[in-house]
Amino acid sequence: MLYNVGISGEMTEGVLTLRLDVAQLATPPEMDLTTRHILNLSIIALRKTPDEYQRPLTQSLPVVVIIDGSDEAKASLRGLGSKFVIGAEAAAN
Repeated sequence: MLYNVGISGEMTEGVLTLRLDVAQLATPPEMDLTTRHILNLSIIALRKTPDEYQRPLTQSLPVVVIIDGSDEAKASLRGLGSKFVIGAEAAAN
C-alpha cells in the first residue's frame, strides 16, 4: 500500500479493471505531495509497468482505473480515473 491507497484488480470480459481505494488515504507530513499528485503518480506507474511487461504480446489489453472510497471531501478525485490500452494496439499508436 502506498499512502494507504488500496489497489485491487479484476479481469472481466477481456478488460482489466484496477481500483484505487482512497478511503484510508494518508499523506505523511514529511512528504510535500498533494493527494492529486499521489494518485497521478500511481496511475502513471499502473500504466507504464504493465505496458513494459505486455509489450511483446500480440493482443492489446484495455485497462480501466477507477477511484473508489472517496467521500464528499475526496469526491473530486474520482475524475482522476482513466482508461487506456496496453500491449500491441498501444504500441502501434
